[in-house]
Amino acid sequence: MAILKSLIISADIVAADAAAAKLFGSDPANIDYITYADKMNVGTMDLSKLKINRIIL
Repeated sequence: MAILKSLIISADIVAADAAAAKLFGSDPANIDYITYADKMNVGTMDLSKLKINRIIL
């Protein structure tokens, strides 16, 4: 079992869930509620459109 020490912070809840899905090895496009929220313009699941910072402590 691997322990992941990550914290995802975003004003865009869809992007946060998409990033979490990728973190756990899933494709966000295969998760229905993320796809629906993206299509409803609640947020974006296209992480390439975002500025993502990784901070290692």
